[in-house]
This record gives sequence, C-alpha cells and structure tokens, in this order.
Amino acid sequence: MQRIAMNSKSLQEHFPQVYRDFFSKCPIAVSAPGSFIWSGEYASIFGGFSITQLLPCRVYVGIEPRSTTEMANGLYLVFNPSLGKFESHPYDPLIRAEIFKLLKVEIKKIAIKSKYQGFVLHILSEVPTERGLNTSGAISAALATALHLTYQKNSKPEKIKKWLRLFLSDLTRNHLFDQIFRLAWKIESIYHAGVTSGRGAFVPFVHSAYPVIYFMINQSPSWGSEPKKIFEAIDKSKYWGFRLNEFFDFEVPSYHWPIDFGLIYSGYENSTASIIRMIPNIQEDFMEVAGKIKEKIHQKITDPKDREACRFYDHGGKEAAWEKIIEALGIISLKIASSLETLLRKGYSEEHLQEFFKSLNQYQNILHILEASTTSIDHICFSVFERGRKLDIVSGVGAKLTGAGHGGDVVFAAPIGIFRKSVEELINELRTFYNKEISLDYASWIDGYEEEGIKVEQCLEGKIYSSFVSRGIAKVIHLNKQGNLHTDLYTLEEYKNLKKEADLLLDNINNEIYVKGQHLTSKEIHSASKTIDIVQFLLNHVGKEIKNSDFPESSYTRDRNELQGKVIGPLIKIVNRKIGYKLNLKINGGIVDFWVKLEPGNLDIYLLEEIF
Repeated sequence: MQRIAMNSKSLQEHFPQVYRDFFSKCPIAVSAPGSFIWSGEYASIFGGFSITQLLPCRVYVGIEPRSTTEMANGLYLVFNPSLGKFESHPYDPLIRAEIFKLLKVEIKKIAIKSKYQGFVLHILSEVPTERGLNTSGAISAALATALHLTYQKNSKPEKIKKWLRLFLSDLTRNHLFDQIFRLAWKIESIYHAGVTSGRGAFVPFVHSAYPVIYFMINQSPSWGSEPKKIFEAIDKSKYWGFRLNEFFDFEVPSYHWPIDFGLIYSGYENSTASIIRMIPNIQEDFMEVAGKIKEKIHQKITDPKDREACRFYDHGGKEAAWEKIIEALGIISLKIASSLETLLRKGYSEEHLQEFFKSLNQYQNILHILEASTTSIDHICFSVFERGRKLDIVSGVGAKLTGAGHGGDVVFAAPIGIFRKSVEELINELRTFYNKEISLDYASWIDGYEEEGIKVEQCLEGKIYSSFVSRGIAKVIHLNKQGNLHTDLYTLEEYKNLKKEADLLLDNINNEIYVKGQHLTSKEIHSASKTIDIVQFLLNHVGKEIKNSDFPESSYTRDRNELQGKVIGPLIKIVNRKIGYKLNLKINGGIVDFWVKLEPGNLDIYLLEEIF
C-alpha cells in the first residue's frame, strides 16, 4: 500500500466524501492541529518546561444543535495511517459522560446568545489516536472554541482570527482567549484522569512555525481529587506560553530546519489516562527506596556530624529522590530548547546538531527510569541509533518517545537529507521483527510543516462556509418550541421532506410559505414576500418587542392596521386552522407607533435562507 501523505491537503484530496459528510452536518466546525512533544511530557505536569511541535494534520470538531437540551454523540472518524483509511472510533463512555457533565455547567455560564440547547458532537480526526500526538488536546481546544461560537454572542470568528499573529504574551492576557482556553484545559483534564498542565490544550490554539514553549505554576490538588476541585484549581492556575523565537528574542524571516524529523508508530497504542494514573505509584516507589536507604545510612553511621556530611543520600528527605528526577527532566528540556534555538537561528553545525541529539537521547534515558518507556520503544530508539551509526553520521541521531509512553509514537531526528532513504528500510525491518503494524506516522520532508493553530472552518451565522459544503445544500434557520434559534444544513432531499412536515416554513428564495406541507396561496396570505421579511426580522429578535420604526422600510410597518390586517392576523388564523396551534405573534400600541413581538411556544418555525 502506497503511503498517503500525513497532512490535511493530502487527506482531503484522497477522501473528499468524508469531509463533505462531516461539514454537511455541522453549522459550526472548528479545527486544531495535532502535535508532538520534543520534551516535557512529565516535567510539565510538575511545573516544568515543555516544548511542542505542531503537526500538519488536524482534528475537526463540529456542533450540530438539537431541539432538546440533551447532548449526544455523533460521527467520530479517525484516520489510520497503517491502513490508509478513516475508521469509525468509539466514544469512551466514561470520558464522554464526564465531559458532558462539565459542559452542562460551563455552557450555562456562557449561554447568553440564546436559551440553552443541546447538541450532537461530531469529530473527524486526521490525527491517529492513542499515539501521543495530542488528539485529546486538539479536541479540547476545538470543542471549547466551537461551544463559545455556538452559545456566547461575544465570541465571533473575526475575534478568534485576530489571535493568529499576536505575541503569546499578549494572547494569554486576552480575556476571551483565557476563557476558552481554561474550558479546553478542563476538558483535557478529563481525558487525562484529572492530571494536566494545560500544555495539550494550549498548544493547538497557537499559530506558530516554531516549537511552542509552555509552563505553569502547579496549582493542582492531590492525585485522585474529585473533578470539581481540579476545575477550581485550573481556574486559579497561572500559565505562560511562548513561541521559541519569542522566548529567545530572535527572528529568522524564512527559517530553515537543518534537521529532518519524523514519528514512528511502535505498533502499540497508549492510554494517557491509564498511564498517568501510574505516576503516583512510581513516585511512591522512588520515595520508598529513598526512605529505606536513608534508614540504612542512619543505622550504619551513628555520628550525627558524619550523617550530616553524607548528604548524597538525603538532600531534603525521601521526597527529594522524585524531585531530583523531575528536576533533571526540566534541565534537559531547557537544553533541548536552547539547542533548537541555536539550530534555527544559526543553522547547520555538527556541534549544535550533536548537542541537540544528545539532549533528546538523555531525555529518553530518564523516561526509561520513570518506566514510561517499553522494550519495543527502547528497541526502536536503538534501531534509529544503529542506523545512524551505519550511515557514519558524525553528529549522531536522536530518538525518544512522545506523549505519555508505554506505546504510541517515537520521534526521531537526524541531519537533513542523510536519513531519508533509510527510513522505509528501517520501518520494514521493525515490522518483520515485531510482526506489528509499525508505520511512519509523519516525516517532515514528506508531509511538511504546520503553522496554523485553531481555525474556524465553518460558521454559518458568520457566513464562513467550508469548501466541502457542496452545491445542493440548503441553509435553514430554525426556531424550536423551546426558544432555541440555530442554523442547520439540509441536503435537497432532506429539505424536501422538511417542507412536508414543518409546522411553519418560510421559503425566502421563492417567497413561499408552507404550513405542514401546504403551500399558502395569495388568497390566504396577502403578500408572502412581505410576511417572510417581517417574520425573518422577528426571528433575529426572538422574545423582544420590536418598534415598528426599527423594521425595514415597508408600507405594512408604517400602519398597525395594515400589518395586523394583512400579515399578522391572517398568518395566525391560517396556522391555527391548519395545525390547531396558535402562533405567538403579538402586536400592541397605537396606529403609527406600535410594537411587535414573536415568542416561541407551540410550533417549530423554519426559514430557508439560501441554497448553495
């Protein structure tokens, strides 16, 4: 099977129908990129430095409004590079339940655009799951953004677009961004068993050609705390983010990577939540060993002054053993950041390459001590080293796991150009050795680089349409009985059925009105076009009294008798006669100064706005 390039452009060209199906369901759709970690997987949880690289494949999250207040699962497709196709992916029932529970609370805080309504959640992921490529962080960022666009009237696509080129020090002070990010952080914490630095949720927001640096002040409660306490801690936590060039104060107008890098799938999936749950046990093991050693030292050395001199075993108590490991990870992360800065700013140098690769390998060694690595990951890293040795690469090469470990992907890096022809051969050798679907998930020289972060792909209210919304799609505004106003997309066949069943449907294109599939004639309604104009205006101001002078200019809106006798009165009577329900359309006031109000109630109202 020929490998499909792992970037959005390639996947969209190969699977256009998958994208058409997704976007035809979602009035609002937001995408965010996947990413991998150069360093900081574990150190960042404890307040350390993390360095993350965006990938040129994305996760798309779509919101399809419902007429009820319930939330439901919809489409969930994930690309499988090993098989070269999108596959249906199950929603984890426990994670889904916790996320929906959180969202019911959070949406009510921001739902000022309209009354609270439920939705169907659709996910389309170009990023393979459970490989350490931050799928959960991308979903969290895209979902939080999509929900704000759906429920918060101050959240508009143009505001989000302005984030693109802000310095991250300015972005983190932006109130709207901070709101959306902290919601994403809470969602991500559910994916990660309550333990998260926020890195995974932060990075997908960022537009950057450079690696992204992130760290925070750890405000997390103790391991295993209830979600409410974790969410409260997230609301209080301080965080910082920088593009690499911002942190080191340099700018390369058209930077060039002096290295090739890629991701090799180990053949084993990982579950971040289950792996993170192991950390307290690993931490306890380190502390227990340190405690035993300290006790033995005290038994063997009786003189207090001599004990004080033997500080190699103590340095602050048994907790210090764990702290030293985390501190070492943090120091190596700083070395990796510094090496990347030197490589990108100064370019190719054997000395600089060697320092960078050595730091990556040191980081992997400590992850091995933390039991995050496995025999297969160690073997893949070793195979990469051996391949570099056989190719006589002077600077060597680098390899480490990415993500939580215990499976997933291995990131490798080598001097530009030298390693490329050997990768396919290496992958085939590993497949034969393990008899597993080991694959090249990403290669910088084949798949390219990513610079875009969060992106509003579709927002019908904001007149942003995906290129995959093809001709023959109807855009319909819907006011349901509960008072929720939203926009839906229908195929022409679906719209044809809707026209037969809708309580009240106003066709703004053909100037026609239907009540339960029955077309109203000119004998029944004096002017269908003027009636549609007035109802459409009222739909945009549901529940509010609108003064007649605020309506678009019309002879009907200048005279109450004209409006009531030829538009409002006839429409109310016809609807009541045909379906037995009264349209909540009220008018009060004088002849020339009066107010009109449309309220939700007994029936669903639909308005066909346009057909693509």
